Amino acid sequence: MGTTSRNAHESVNSHEDAKPRNLDGAAGERGLVEITLTGSQLVDYLKMLEQDISGGAFADTSVEQLTRRMYDALAPVVDRIEKGKPPTEIPQAVDDAAVPAGPGPSAS
Repeated sequence: MGTTSRNAHESVNSHEDAKPRNLDGAAGERGLVEITLTGSQLVDYLKMLEQDISGGAFADTSVEQLTRRMYDALAPVVDRIEKGKPPTEIPQAVDDAAVPAGPGPSAS
C-alpha cells in the first residue's frame, strides 16, 4: 500500500507497527494474515487508504482497487462507533482478492 510520512510523535501509533498473525488452514495457505490495530493505528491506516484513493502526494495508485475495497469495508463500521460507548462490532476486512489466485482463464 502507500507510503506514509511519519513524524516522531506518529511512530507509536502507526498502523505499520502492527504485527501480522499467520492464519491456520486454507486461509493461511493462501497467505492471508490477521492484523489487530489499536484505535490510533486504525485511524492512521484509514488516512493512508483515503490518501491512496484520492491521489494524494504519497498515493500508491497500483493498489487503488484493493485500497477502495478495504476502505469501504472498514469506514462504515468505524462511523457507527458512538462516543462514550464501547463499540458493538469490531471492524474486519478479509480480502481474498489481494492474494494472487494463479493465472487467469485462457482466452482461447
